[in-house]
This record gives sequence, C-alpha cells and structure tokens, in this order.
Amino acid sequence: MYILYSKEYKIVFIMFSRCWSKTMINWIGEINNIPENERNSHKKVAENKSMCLNSYSSTEIMNIVDYSYQIYIMIRNPYERLLSTTIAHKQHENMTFKEFIFKYDNHNTIIMSHPKVILLLNNRNCEILNFNDFKSKLEEIRVKNEIPYEIKGYQELKYDNNIKYYKNNIYDTKLKSFNNNSIPMYKHFYTNEMKQKVYKMFKEDFEIFNIDNEL
Repeated sequence: MYILYSKEYKIVFIMFSRCWSKTMINWIGEINNIPENERNSHKKVAENKSMCLNSYSSTEIMNIVDYSYQIYIMIRNPYERLLSTTIAHKQHENMTFKEFIFKYDNHNTIIMSHPKVILLLNNRNCEILNFNDFKSKLEEIRVKNEIPYEIKGYQELKYDNNIKYYKNNIYDTKLKSFNNNSIPMYKHFYTNEMKQKVYKMFKEDFEIFNIDNEL
C-alpha cells in the first residue's frame, strides 16, 4: 500500500498496487520535484518522506496532515485487481490462475483496517475513487487544485472478450499464455468456487466500499 501526499496542494492518495500506483507515484513525484531515479522502486518510494507517508510514525503524520487535507482512497474490484497483480508480477507463470487462487492466501489486506489509514480518515474529508473513473476523477482533482502537471496514466491491461482462441478453460490456462496487451475479461478467469474464495479473502473490501460481489 502507498500513502502519497503533497504538502503544497494538501492532498493524500491511498492505494494498493495495480490501482494506478505507478501513475500516481510519477504524478506526485513530479508535483514534489522528486527525481525519477528516486521513485523507480517500491522501497525508494515507501522510504521517500517527501512524497510518501508510509515510513512516518503516527505522530509525524498528525503533524503533517492537518484537517484541511483532502484524502482520496483509490479502489479496484478485488477480482480484477488480484488477476492484474498476478499477471503483471510474472511470478507464477507456470501455474493457472485457478492453481494460484487455491495455493496462496497471503494477498493484500484491506486498506481501511490499516492503522495509518484509520488515523488519516479521522475527521478529514475523504472521497473514494473507483478504478473505472480514475482518469476523469483525477483530472477533476488536478483542475480543481490548479496542479500544472499532467496525469500520464493508462490502463495496462487490454481486455478482449474473444476466448475462442484458447483450447482450455481460461482458469485452466497457464498464466504465461497471457500478456497485458490482450487478455480475456477477468470474469472468464473465475469458477464459482474461485469467486467465493476471493470474496471471503476481500469480504471487508466488498462491504465497506459497496463493491458488487458478482462477476
């Protein structure tokens, strides 16, 4: 999870990876005059106190983020985010998505239960941004705050509903068969049993953010 911020514009963005995190890192980095080589890895970003609150103590955060700050939480449907993360990281390419789902349980935890997030949301203005609306909403935020730096984000996964090219069911196809430029819609990667397991893992996300638990 990243907690990115700008003192100049009094804004905070909270997100997991695969929720436009690279785009936000580069945008907040530009706003805060952080050189590219100081924001090109998770470790560098998380430890960079000029753009990220992750490494601050709770007391330090309270001293920085006063009650005039606007907090934005960027969310994405967990079914889609988990698939996107699995494909993008290329660590399980010899497995199928079905095999991956039933082998691993240590996926990202819910944003809202993180102590620093709870602290930031206390009596502060907060808005939830949905993945499908990121481009338009972030542009609205940029214009509203008169931020001169453009947001250079794009959707890395290109979906294709045509699944006739695959010999096996999508969830039984090795992950190495897919690339970001053309993959089936995420609903094709799930059986009902897989869906139920992922829902249980991210149940709080679905409920707190009012995300539809159907595919």
